Amino acid sequence: MISDQNTLKYDYLLLNHTEINGTTHYHSIFIELKGSDLTRAYQQISATIERFNNHLKGSKLHARVVLSKFAVNYQSNTFKEKFMKKYRCSFSYQCRSMKEESESDGNPSHSR
Repeated sequence: MISDQNTLKYDYLLLNHTEINGTTHYHSIFIELKGSDLTRAYQQISATIERFNNHLKGSKLHARVVLSKFAVNYQSNTFKEKFMKKYRCSFSYQCRSMKEESESDGNPSHSR
């Protein structure tokens, strides 16, 4: 837990692990709740991944943002692509709610 009010951080972290045929699959799902500032959400999740990078090795990373207002600008896809490439992290965002179901390996599969 990050208690410093001045540190950029995510709202929630869901840790999931499943075992399939003797192999354990680890997933770290960062969840950020935002008004409409998707750029700020990228920054907060990025800062958290950077801070805990050593603890996340071996875990597939996923970032999810739920916006209360949908005001995403043209740069959103550029940020998303850079973020996904830099952190090898899946990323998706939705307005108001998001539903995900786990695949057999524990990997979240996005559904609306």
